[in-house]
Amino acid sequence: MHLSEGVLPLSHAAAWGAAAAPFLAVGWRRFSATTRNGTSEERALLGMAGAVTFAVTLFPIPVPVAGATSHMCATPLMALLLGPSRTVVLAAVTLLLQALFFAHGGLTTLGANIVTLGIVGPWTALACVTVLRAVRVPAVVAVGVACAMADVGVYLADAGILGAALAGPQPFGYWFARILLGFAPVQLPLAALEGIMSGLLMRALCRRRTDLVPAWVSASVSAPISRPLAAGLALVACSIWGGGAAAEPFRGIDDTVFAATAAAAGHASSGPLFSWVQGDVLLFTFSLGSFIAGLIVGTTWLRLTGRSAQPHAS
Repeated sequence: MHLSEGVLPLSHAAAWGAAAAPFLAVGWRRFSATTRNGTSEERALLGMAGAVTFAVTLFPIPVPVAGATSHMCATPLMALLLGPSRTVVLAAVTLLLQALFFAHGGLTTLGANIVTLGIVGPWTALACVTVLRAVRVPAVVAVGVACAMADVGVYLADAGILGAALAGPQPFGYWFARILLGFAPVQLPLAALEGIMSGLLMRALCRRRTDLVPAWVSASVSAPISRPLAAGLALVACSIWGGGAAAEPFRGIDDTVFAATAAAAGHASSGPLFSWVQGDVLLFTFSLGSFIAGLIVGTTWLRLTGRSAQPHAS
């Protein structure tokens, strides 16, 4: 989801920025309407969604079998909770902060990254859920499958955008296939993990605040988590982290696949625009951002679930 600074020609960067603009305009109107006129619970949900999106899309998850790290997307689940229009605003703010302070993505590639993370991911999740509901797939399973497919969709869109930018002596199909083969061993396990986690998170929220989740989910969720589901989650976790001691040094998929492929085609990344995005400053900013995100998630979850932040008297 983080195409690096300088890997896209300026004409492509401008075109993807123009493609994202109308979605952002519509999303901003709806986002602003919620912050002005929505209930305190709806505003709290927006705050939590923004914090989760920022943290999840920045947090690198190692995949030992591939010796690399990548990110989950978060925006598919947020789209099912908030709608895709509001989610694109969360994605845009997240990507802008990450480009400015963490050297994840870039300003020239911001439009393309918004298209993949903020538009393709959310709308893919919504489309998949619509189809799965039509064939009567259980609600939590539908959420999980939709979010997993949307995660894959984000990276397919990345491969398409970068493949189109690199097409020349080697055609688009060559670069597209090369990128897909590069990210598949890393992203497919994480897509499965994102699907399971998204289903469980939706389930946890709808069992506590049914008024804040889609009615078609809350109406079908009542039973406790089944043992097969818990076993499946444990199996996926073991497949991702098992054997980590024998894995290669972990590097991010943005560097090992996207940036490396662009460099092979003569479109090397120009690096972050701000030289201070490194070392202790980056560590401090990451720690501060994680702390703030944790506070927002914790306090808004208490509000959403109706629990008091104060300890009960014994």
